[in-house]
Amino acid sequence: MRTILTAALACLLVTVAVVRMDAQGAAQQPLQNLQVLPKTMTRPEVTALMRGVTAALGVQCNHCHVGSPTERFKDDLPAKAMARKMFAMMFAINDDLLKDVGTVPADGARRVTCYTCHRGALKVPTGPQAGGGLIQ
Repeated sequence: MRTILTAALACLLVTVAVVRMDAQGAAQQPLQNLQVLPKTMTRPEVTALMRGVTAALGVQCNHCHVGSPTERFKDDLPAKAMARKMFAMMFAINDDLLKDVGTVPADGARRVTCYTCHRGALKVPTGPQAGGGLIQ
């Protein structure tokens, strides 16, 4: 019995070590295929941004991405091309259209984000609905 527990513990420790090494290796790999996002963004910054997108649109990673996390660079889905257009629009609104309006936001903060329009929905609500909801 003690041998089985020792072997199980050893397997668990090896598995944890391998997963940690894989995660560290993925964090150190350069990002591929950044076309709209700044090429200076780090993997943790892009990951945080993508998590914000999933919350703002109410979607999961596979809405825009195919395959495993190491294959996120692929351009196989039309939604990814649309996301790039939406990011470009958001950057233009924040950086150009709103640059002289109101007070300047803190470094790294944006006045307009995906959530500003999407509010957790894939399709942007277009106006009020009878009863106080939003028309989608």
